[in-house]
Parts: sequence; C-alpha cells; structure tokens
Amino acid sequence: MLAHIARTSRRALVILSLGVMAGHAYAAEVASWQNVLREQMTYDYDCDIEELTHVAVRFVDGAQVVEAKVHCADSRIYNASRLDEYDEFEVKPCESSEGC
Repeated sequence: MLAHIARTSRRALVILSLGVMAGHAYAAEVASWQNVLREQMTYDYDCDIEELTHVAVRFVDGAQVVEAKVHCADSRIYNASRLDEYDEFEVKPCESSEGC
C-alpha cells in the first residue's frame, strides 16, 4: 500500500513539474513577442504601450502568428499582427472606434 502511494506521489510530482516547465516556456514566448512589439511601437510610432487587448497567439504550420490591439498611453490605438516570429509586426492605426 505504501509503495502504491509513493509511486502515485512521484507521478503527480513529475506531472506538476512538467506543467510548471511548460508554463514557463509559454510565458517566455509571450514575453518575447511582446518585447519585440513594444520596441517596434516605441521606435516606429512613438507609442508607450499602456495595454494590449484582443490578443491572439496561434501556431500555424510551425510559425507563431500574433494579433493584438495596441493601446498607447496617449489614447492612440493600433492593430498589430505578424505571420512569423522573424517578421516585423504589421501595424495599422485605428481611425475610428467602429472599424477597429
């Protein structure tokens, strides 16, 4: 009985450890694209990002596709997207709240 509990506890610990490691890997990927977007918005658009909304991150044929709505500290809003992690973001200003 004790051997069964020990095996079950070890198995649960391994599963928990793998989940934590996967969570850290995902967080690193998210931070990576967010840092790239933040730099691009700062240098190309003079935008200090206040918030990102409508964020969608997908993997398509092995490429990380990212879409996000960028809210600048000065109230400007942009749509940003990229089809691969090696591309720059395509950034389009939101002209009106209806079309954005």
